[in-house]
Amino acid sequence: MANFELTFEGFTFPKELPQARSTFRFLIDIRYIDPDGKLATTHAVLPGLDTYWECEKEKEGEASYVRHKTLPQIDMNKIDEWDKLIVLLKAKELHSLQVKVFDIEKTGGILDKLKEYAGTIIGALIGKATAAVTGGLPAPPDFAKDVFGAAVHDVETFALAQLAGIKQQNSLIFKRSHKSFPAAPGGTFKIEGEGTNGKYEVSIKVAQT
Repeated sequence: MANFELTFEGFTFPKELPQARSTFRFLIDIRYIDPDGKLATTHAVLPGLDTYWECEKEKEGEASYVRHKTLPQIDMNKIDEWDKLIVLLKAKELHSLQVKVFDIEKTGGILDKLKEYAGTIIGALIGKATAAVTGGLPAPPDFAKDVFGAAVHDVETFALAQLAGIKQQNSLIFKRSHKSFPAAPGGTFKIEGEGTNGKYEVSIKVAQT
């Protein structure tokens, strides 16, 4: 059994990406083997449900502005250590991870979204953004236990995306999965691929104790 800590280490986006599409929020799904040997999924929203990483040059000076001065990437020196945490969990092993990067509209937020969902969904999902967890979400129905890709996981991800203000599919600018993780005590890996207007790169660090 191990403790896994995943942290956000860097993000590079295409220099051709329009300024109007440079307000970022990340939705990350992590699949793993829980302490009981069951397949489980947990989720995280970075930097949070009601905030974002601003990279529109005209927004320089705002508290949320994190764009590097000369390069098309996030300046990690501007990211608070708290916001770098993706997830902390106890697991036998990590199975896979999927990163989705969205360009979001700067309206709404968690207070607005609370009105749209029943308390049971909020209870299951709230706190999953940059949270320390020791297991997955509340146990899924019996038919979904030990099944990766079950509909219950898709519903969780969809509901969390809605809470984060991500509504339209065209706001998705990058999506990629990863299945090879550094051995203990850990290390940094990169998720790279093509997305809107070019190539993206997300760096994530895994610490295992």
